[in-house]
Amino acid sequence: MTRPSKARVRQSFERAAPTYDSAATVQRHICHHLADCLPAMPPVSRLLDAGCGKGHFSRALAGYGHRVDGIDASPAAVALCQESGGSRESYAVSTLASWRPAYLYDAAICVDVLFHLMDDADWLDSVRNLASLVRLGGSLVLADHDSDEDRVWSAYHKTRARSRYNEVLAEAGFEVAAFILDQADLPPGHCARGGGHGPVIDHRPEGFEELDVHTL
Repeated sequence: MTRPSKARVRQSFERAAPTYDSAATVQRHICHHLADCLPAMPPVSRLLDAGCGKGHFSRALAGYGHRVDGIDASPAAVALCQESGGSRESYAVSTLASWRPAYLYDAAICVDVLFHLMDDADWLDSVRNLASLVRLGGSLVLADHDSDEDRVWSAYHKTRARSRYNEVLAEAGFEVAAFILDQADLPPGHCARGGGHGPVIDHRPEGFEELDVHTL
């Protein structure tokens, strides 16, 4: 299988940005379940929507009263977010690995984005950087297909094994709190390990020594 260049993948998402929401039914379903399953947080928390697309999840989280930063590598998607975003939302063009805000987040959430990073080094840098952006006691939520081994689905879609996520996040000081079953009849607030999409909620324990995980 020939791997497309990063520029080609980015161009594809740029072209799809205006109509992405109409096709992203699974992502919207996952986002709403994640909003219900997120651990209890202060009424006004600072959240990161990493790979926000057109901002559907960012707007939903802001609707709960939170302050939300949405980042995406697509300038077209971010421009659409900025047109429709509210006062509690802020959007910027950035990759997952290069985002460097001046503050930490109560929770960082990345839904169905990491499996589009075909290069393992990019994936690792991205997971490590997202982990570094979460405050002590905060949460990191990553959505990918649940798999026991790495699996390439297409030229722009690669799932990493659950064990690889666990290893990288453990090194950053996180504990796996739950796997969420992506299922239409899942009751709100119920978190369980399951097949299919397996969003991982990782929790950074209170008192854990801050680590510099920006670099390999």
